[in-house]
Amino acid sequence: MKKKKIIRTSILAIIVFALVLFGGYTCLFSRTHYSFTRMTYSNGLLPDGFKNFKIVDLSDIHITTSKDIDRFEQIVDEIEDQSYDMVVFTGDLYESKPIEDARVQKILKKLQPGYGKFAVLGDEDHAHAEEVTNILNEGGFEVLNNSARTIHYRNSSFTLYGQSISTQEEIPTFDGFALTLSHYPDSFSQNKGHTHLQLSGHSNGGTIWFPGIGPLVKCNNATTYNHGSYTESGSELIVSNGVAPRHNYHFKVLCENEIIIITFE
Repeated sequence: MKKKKIIRTSILAIIVFALVLFGGYTCLFSRTHYSFTRMTYSNGLLPDGFKNFKIVDLSDIHITTSKDIDRFEQIVDEIEDQSYDMVVFTGDLYESKPIEDARVQKILKKLQPGYGKFAVLGDEDHAHAEEVTNILNEGGFEVLNNSARTIHYRNSSFTLYGQSISTQEEIPTFDGFALTLSHYPDSFSQNKGHTHLQLSGHSNGGTIWFPGIGPLVKCNNATTYNHGSYTESGSELIVSNGVAPRHNYHFKVLCENEIIIITFE
């Protein structure tokens, strides 16, 4: 009996210790900590020439203070240590009025892919759409507003389409492989079947998310699709947890801030 009691006590102590560690990380570090999420993607329509083509997917930076800019510069410096061919940004550079424009432009310029930098605006960007667009442009990003670009690589090509949240009009159907950038994940309900791969942000991964339960924090335009990846009607959606949560959320649970690197196979 004494031995069983010791075992039960030890198990309870381990559980309590694990909960303390998890709680401490959640409260103290989950808001600012981030990691690189590496994914592979394949599709029969993707030209063979794009094998090993790497895309860095950035979303939801939510800059509000100079401290946020310091952190963003650290993130960009770490991205520069990676191997990649293209960078896409799916919205929400700032959370309020843009600050330190020149410094943010300089940080964005550090990203030097060989095959382009493309962006769409998020809902937080639209209050200052002209200014944010100019910052992104000066940082080397082309902002796509319901417009398409052809990406050429090794004598092959695919179509990149950027969907604006201001209209959310139905996207065109393209010949060959198509990749769509759309800030709102729920746009996938109308885009599936018209695009092969969609990259979105906005949801912050649900902010508080549990397996089998889903997100405890849902926001408009991310109620159906909000965490991870989905495959429907021959299309795949990848939802980024974003680089940072909105400032009114002081922690995240099981949806770590991330920079996604997608490798085509």
